[in-house]
Amino acid sequence: MDSAGQNLGADGYRDVVAALDAPLGRLAEACRDSNVLLAVTADHGMVFPSGTGKGGHSAEKYAARPEALRVPLVFLGPGVDELNLGGRWSEMDIAPTVLNLLNISGNLSGEGRILPVAESFELRVTGAPAGLALWRDGVRLANGSAGDCRFLGLSRGLHSLKAGDREWVVLVNGDAAMDLAGKAAPQGDWKRIIGIVLILAINLAGIAIIVRIWRKGS
Repeated sequence: MDSAGQNLGADGYRDVVAALDAPLGRLAEACRDSNVLLAVTADHGMVFPSGTGKGGHSAEKYAARPEALRVPLVFLGPGVDELNLGGRWSEMDIAPTVLNLLNISGNLSGEGRILPVAESFELRVTGAPAGLALWRDGVRLANGSAGDCRFLGLSRGLHSLKAGDREWVVLVNGDAAMDLAGKAAPQGDWKRIIGIVLILAINLAGIAIIVRIWRKGS
């Protein structure tokens, strides 16, 4: 692709990219049939100053352009969700993401983040109280255990951890961890907040009425 971008111009580069669609499609189908994970990416993009000029990516006038920095990364295979993921990511995130999708534990010295592209995720809970349960949309999904526990196979979205009259809301958008020790929040907290807001509104309304009566009297 480097050669195509630097020698064929924008139109030639586009034609070369389009010519890859058919063979990549056959490769993707073979991987799907064999239950194999496929990852397609590149090391950089290509910048074209004009429609007819040659492209580049490493020179100073090209290197900082979005066309050079934004590189597609496509995952296809078992356990991969069908979505377009936004945000700012790095090439260092590719290796931990691949290992995570393959359920392989890798010692990468903390380099890189796991892109949340999987179909399901894990929630690790520490400091859990007795009677902990995981809920979503009013349905109990699983029971936990006091101390440390794990909930596996969670879909993307909001979940609730409940124990007695306490509730913690957690957004699952990737593997996550929560420490509930010392973070007990009564389920009725939101009711007290609403009550406080209503009391303040009533007080403000009362003050406004008093001011209006005082102005009429004067």
